Amino acid sequence: MFGFPKEDFLQNKWIQAISRKDFAPSKYSKSIPLSNDTVSRRIDDIAEDVEQQLFGKLRDKLFSIQLDEATDSNKDAHFIAYVRFWDASYEWVRDPFQNTPEGFSTTEEESFIDFTSSGEIKRQFCNKTLFQFWAEVDDEFSELKTKAFRILLPFSTSYLCETGFSAVAALKTKYRSQLNIEKELRVSISNIKPSFENLCSARQAHGSH
Repeated sequence: MFGFPKEDFLQNKWIQAISRKDFAPSKYSKSIPLSNDTVSRRIDDIAEDVEQQLFGKLRDKLFSIQLDEATDSNKDAHFIAYVRFWDASYEWVRDPFQNTPEGFSTTEEESFIDFTSSGEIKRQFCNKTLFQFWAEVDDEFSELKTKAFRILLPFSTSYLCETGFSAVAALKTKYRSQLNIEKELRVSISNIKPSFENLCSARQAHGSH
């Protein structure tokens, strides 16, 4: 039985191979016995693990959702849902006077201090909706304004849609027109990292004889 690789760089090679549907032997995998059935089972395991992690996040966190439909070469429609979760580090956008941002540069921190020290800005925050408040922030604090809107507008471009279209096209070509790509697609476009330690413990590797 073949188990999941435990090394980080090999795990990344797995994910990259799945997204390309490319399982040709490489210097990383020539020493590992792989069959089509083995690869298929491991993709199923990873997809199920990612799905369970996603369900857990959906139950516990605030999120935004974007829905999209892609059509493959066989004229089959694929309904894709993109989810972006509200992270605790975003709370400064909801109330900059009660929360401190993380990961700011020194210049950005100084700008944020000046921003929250203004009595006029605090008055505007109390009298306006959140979107209106940030939309009317002065150009003096344009960097803060841009960061805030990148958080408040999670799907401001069609980038994720294009990513989904590309993944569908790569996974389901005219030569694989009958392939069910649901699980491969989930692993390919999701940024949730599989729990490889749990997957490894569930399927312990055995050497070939």
